[in-house]
Amino acid sequence: MPNRRAGSLLFVFGLFLSVRFPSGVSAVNGMEHLIGLRIETGDESPVKVRENNAVVMRVFGLALTPETRVSFTYEVPSTDKTCLSAFLAQNVSYINSNSLLVFFRAPPVVDNGSRCYLCLSSGNSVWRHQGEFVSFTVSPHKPKGLSPWLLAVAAILLLGTSGLFSGLTLGLLTLNMSELQVISTCGTQEEKNYATKIIPLRRRGNYLLCSLILGNVFINNVFTVYIESQLPDGIGLTLATVGIVIFGEILPQALCSRYGLAIGAGTSMLTRIIMLLTSPISYPASLVLDRALGKELPSMFDRAKLAEYLRLVRTDDIKQEEMNIIFGALELSQKTAQEIMTRIEDVFMLPYEALLDFETIAEIVRRGYTRVPVFKESRQNIVGLLHTKDLALVAPGDALPLKLLLSFYKHPVCYTHASDPIGLPLTEFRKGRSHMAMVRTVTEGSGDNGPNSRIIGILTLEDVIEEIIQAEINDETDTLTDNRRRLRRWSTQVVVDFEDFIRVKRKSVLISPQLAFATFQYLATAIPEFDERILKASILRKLLPSDGLYFAAKFGQVICSKKETQDSFLLILEGKVQVTLGQESLQFESGPFTYFGAQALKNLDDPQCDQFEPDYTIVVSSDKVIYMKLNRQLYKKAVRLSKAID
Repeated sequence: MPNRRAGSLLFVFGLFLSVRFPSGVSAVNGMEHLIGLRIETGDESPVKVRENNAVVMRVFGLALTPETRVSFTYEVPSTDKTCLSAFLAQNVSYINSNSLLVFFRAPPVVDNGSRCYLCLSSGNSVWRHQGEFVSFTVSPHKPKGLSPWLLAVAAILLLGTSGLFSGLTLGLLTLNMSELQVISTCGTQEEKNYATKIIPLRRRGNYLLCSLILGNVFINNVFTVYIESQLPDGIGLTLATVGIVIFGEILPQALCSRYGLAIGAGTSMLTRIIMLLTSPISYPASLVLDRALGKELPSMFDRAKLAEYLRLVRTDDIKQEEMNIIFGALELSQKTAQEIMTRIEDVFMLPYEALLDFETIAEIVRRGYTRVPVFKESRQNIVGLLHTKDLALVAPGDALPLKLLLSFYKHPVCYTHASDPIGLPLTEFRKGRSHMAMVRTVTEGSGDNGPNSRIIGILTLEDVIEEIIQAEINDETDTLTDNRRRLRRWSTQVVVDFEDFIRVKRKSVLISPQLAFATFQYLATAIPEFDERILKASILRKLLPSDGLYFAAKFGQVICSKKETQDSFLLILEGKVQVTLGQESLQFESGPFTYFGAQALKNLDDPQCDQFEPDYTIVVSSDKVIYMKLNRQLYKKAVRLSKAID
């Protein structure tokens, strides 16, 4: 009896510690009734179980019998305390009238944290609800979480895949077909290989776009759901958003925008697999886009856009001169003949009645032009072209009429309209008819051959080429660097001023201008005493036309005698002389451009050398001889003047 009372005390003490029960419950009319429960299995709480888990529950009550059955329901107790919907326990083990062991599998939850109530029945009686206080909570099943490093690996794989899709979407689709075809033709060998791999993928742009976007969206959703399931609410969503934005969008797109060609080629096989896997959705979607939007338009540039594009993408591999040529070629059809022509007022022309004497030819050479228009009566009436190479066989002394030379060569005169783009005359120049065209304009209402048409300038092949290369082409004999601004060129190779030799003709000197010019060239190049370093060429040109330098002698006349004091330098220009030399009286005959008395031009600072006695005699042996005689004092003055110029 004492042991039974002690057990009862312990039982009551246990009820207070681990049992949920309502206050004031008792057996009514001897009917069994539950007053509390306790979960015996190792779940997280005495009154909480996981759905679908096997559970052992100890229930406590009054008037319990071996025939007492237990069931469970999610229904809130009704007024009549009858269970309308319940599921039975798998097994009920009777302990005593105050305790039962119930074995069951926790039902699935209706929502997160469902409340489950107990029902009792004896035999075949109705199920009676035991009230809201005799209950437990069924929580959703929570799978066992991954280890942190596996969680990190899975997150990295998902983010990497998302970033790959995002980067390829930008990197591949920004490479248009025109650019890829250019790279496959003109790029390096490595770039050619890259472009060859990408072109088949890029050719089906909408299919590629749909596949990559579909894969990107799918992976992003999987990553978000996965992170949220592994981390607490709020933290998972935040980390998923930050990870996708930084590692799934910004970094991949930044890399692929710069290295899209290499990355796209390296992942071409993976891209094909993605397109294949997503084809049930992406391929029909791409067909809809193709039908709705049409084919992808290639990149098209007009001249202005192409020129600006070249300025923006210029690299160090392309020099400025090369860029100028490209820009000039692009503007070829934009500039007109009138914009680049030489105005008719600035054109050097010759009259049709001109004579090709030394003065005329010297002026042509001094101007430095290779083609000279010829006019008759008016500068608006161009009747022919003179090519300077036509003068190669013309002797200045013959004074050949210019019209005779024109009638022999008959060079055609070409015309172009002032508003014609310079590409048109360039086409004509390439045909070889002429490299010079007359630019003419027509007043409103008249035709090209109408009476109101007039010539306003000339256009040459050189002018067109200069516009193409965007630089001036200076010929060896050009005297101007710009035919429109009339900028003079000082470094021309035509350094001889023929005006000094033309003065020979005006002064009635014994020699012709052309012979005076030949004399100048011979003295300046063949005799050291007339070298530029001693006697300036400009001084020599002024010296040669002097009246007192040239003399004529007839047959048998003695020009210079042996042992007679002399102070002059002699140069035979025309005719022949017989020279008797030395004590042995050696004789020989000399012709034009033979000189004597060079010692008269040496040792200018030594007064003892002002005169010398020649050891030769010079006698005229032809009908007539013309020679130049330059005395020492005149030469000395010219040398001093040259030094003063320095």
